Amino acid sequence: SPDGERAALVERGDGLRMRTVRAASEGAGDDDVGSVTELDRAVDVLPELAFADAQTLVVRGETLRVFRR
Repeated sequence: SPDGERAALVERGDGLRMRTVRAASEGAGDDDVGSVTELDRAVDVLPELAFADAQTLVVRGETLRVFRR
């Protein structure tokens, strides 16, 4: 995302999965190190991903979708 807080990615495994993750906040306990998954869903085709702003992810695959936090 433009603010550097989130990343969108597509993972290959048994199928394709699209995820958005947020970096764990600084000052969190030792158990919170790493990232937090905010969205996780199966996709049929490899989509194009772009953040319109820090809260809005635009996904283009077979259809156009917008995910807003």
